[in-house]
Amino acid sequence: MAQLPLFICTVWRETLPRKKSGRRGCLPATLLIFYPWRLNSLRNKTIMKSDSYKRFIPAVLWAILLFFLSSLPSESVPTLKIKHEDLVLHFLVYVIFGYFLGIATRPSLRTNALKGFIIAVLVGIAYGATDEFHQTFVPGRFATVSDFIADSLGAVAGLSVYTIRLRKKTLPTPAQD
Repeated sequence: MAQLPLFICTVWRETLPRKKSGRRGCLPATLLIFYPWRLNSLRNKTIMKSDSYKRFIPAVLWAILLFFLSSLPSESVPTLKIKHEDLVLHFLVYVIFGYFLGIATRPSLRTNALKGFIIAVLVGIAYGATDEFHQTFVPGRFATVSDFIADSLGAVAGLSVYTIRLRKKTLPTPAQD
């Protein structure tokens, strides 16, 4: 006998057979006893429906890389021989992080652009703050407000680039004469 799924109580009411009164839905026990052939289709519509976690993989991997890079002592960090190289590097790595945060919040950017943008910006700023705090524990590294500002501006810039690219893809093009 097939193992019963634990998520049977989370089935959407719209996917269940109608009762005689016309309302949708039925008791989970009724579903298992009288409609066992519906389990696969219901499972696909509820829990197994989304692969949304895959959107977060680039942002999580980049955050891990940032944590690793900020754990290196200052002697190990390569130099670029440019003015304000520390700020430029902070800005550039957080531009990439902001872009990846845009990928992670893409569905919310489509449904509610401002809410998704704000959430991604707050995550980028919070990660920048915790990264700077983390650097206070690394020998030869220290946290500065200017680094935090560069991190925050980089995250906003990367997210803005992603949002602009997304808007260009989703906006209809004007009809040509």
